[in-house]
Amino acid sequence: MQEAHPQNWRELLRDVIRDSAERQRIADALSINPITLLRWANGASNPRPANLRQLLSALPEHRELLMDLLSQEMREDILDEGSEHAEEVPLSFYQHVLNMYVTVPARLQFLMISRAILEQVFRQLDLHRQGGDIAVIACCMAPSGPAEPVRSLRECVSVEHSPTWQEHEEPLGYLGLESLEGYAVSTGRALVIYTSEELQTMFPSYADQKRQLACSAAHPICRQEKVAGCLTISSCQPHYFTPQRLKLIKAYAELLALAFEAANFYPFERISLGTMPPPDVQQTYLRSFRMRVTEAFQQAQRSQHLRPDIQQTEEQIWKQLEQELLEAGSHDK
Repeated sequence: MQEAHPQNWRELLRDVIRDSAERQRIADALSINPITLLRWANGASNPRPANLRQLLSALPEHRELLMDLLSQEMREDILDEGSEHAEEVPLSFYQHVLNMYVTVPARLQFLMISRAILEQVFRQLDLHRQGGDIAVIACCMAPSGPAEPVRSLRECVSVEHSPTWQEHEEPLGYLGLESLEGYAVSTGRALVIYTSEELQTMFPSYADQKRQLACSAAHPICRQEKVAGCLTISSCQPHYFTPQRLKLIKAYAELLALAFEAANFYPFERISLGTMPPPDVQQTYLRSFRMRVTEAFQQAQRSQHLRPDIQQTEEQIWKQLEQELLEAGSHDK
């Protein structure tokens, strides 16, 4: 017997969320309470246009049918991903981030908040999961001393939609004046590159590692005339960043400030970035990171007869690598 066709989008949603696990998955994807989905399905409340677009993204296997059913009740422009409202940060997501800010332990806040924000950025900017788009959060490396300048940025979190969400787990690289991020952090201004040719002209060595990308937008992460790093979103589509999308990236860069501790922000006069070598050169250094951390940890354990702090040990090795790469970068000039 042929299954009955849903008469409207609420009926389709009701069928989908009968499974409690699926209901929770969709609620998490939309950063809402599962009860809200039940209220939508029962007609007790109406989702905002941005929620409907997120729902389409969260249900790719039902997307065509859901779009058809929604279009029977909504204006066509309501579901247009390029509309102005699609580029606003949902109020529910602000609430979600603030909840993490006040409940998550301090040592986990950076990773949890930044990952949540990057996933939300992709949810709004890469609705069709075309793949290849990349988001990077680069952080200012702590100076060597209280009077020393910030000499580099380090890519702390990098994610890609390749056709599935992929977080890079290997040690990420360093960035300096040769990079888009380096410019944004040094000047305190956002920078948008609309084509790969433009990127090649402005940042040639940086462009060599971003060959597959056609369009990039970098926005510094600032607080009270200080900077902690940079949010960069890159797309395979030329001229992808509309004014509305750039406004959205700015909003998420501002929200990312919550992921950083106050000590991670530096006055702009302390930013004096060096030049980093190309990624292939960096990899010869970065491949030794885990081994060097283990050796430093064991050596400290033997000399102190105590268990050293693994985070402090890693930071020590990151600083050593930074100095070595700055020296290598200056030789490449």
